[in-house]
Amino acid sequence: DGRVPIGTEPTNVMRRVDPATNTVVGFATVQGALLDSPVAVGDGAVWVEAGESVGRVDRVNPSTNEVVASVLSPEPFREVVRSVIDVVADGDHGWMIGTSYVARIDPDTNQVVATVTLPGAASGAVLIDGFLLVGSAGNTLYRIDTSTMMLDAVIDLGPGGPPARHL
Repeated sequence: DGRVPIGTEPTNVMRRVDPATNTVVGFATVQGALLDSPVAVGDGAVWVEAGESVGRVDRVNPSTNEVVASVLSPEPFREVVRSVIDVVADGDHGWMIGTSYVARIDPDTNQVVATVTLPGAASGAVLIDGFLLVGSAGNTLYRIDTSTMMLDAVIDLGPGGPPARHL
């Protein structure tokens, strides 16, 4: 609907801002969300990293501003504190980007349905033309084909620039 979810102080509160009027039009309480928690919008949902002590993504209904589901990071990665470092969304899925994995979330079941283990630490992600590009602090870009959930390219960005993070 054009309104933008924004995490702000205090923690656990996400505000919805209408850019047409520059006013706050709603609030959502997301337990465990921090000021810098990543937020993504897609498939009629707002996805927010909410696992302060364990990897978790919460799905917020933008019509009611209520948390309607919580999705834990995949079992082998769950013990890592704050293991979710980014979230992205498209028209079909939510995506949880962890420190060493990518997980696809089915919005119909609110379950992780596929994972890819990354060869290095992730730092941010973006969806472009059916590919999930995941940046790494080591100047490496990982390309995942979202239709097959296969890591199909590891791209060395070379020396001299800042790390490939916060895509």
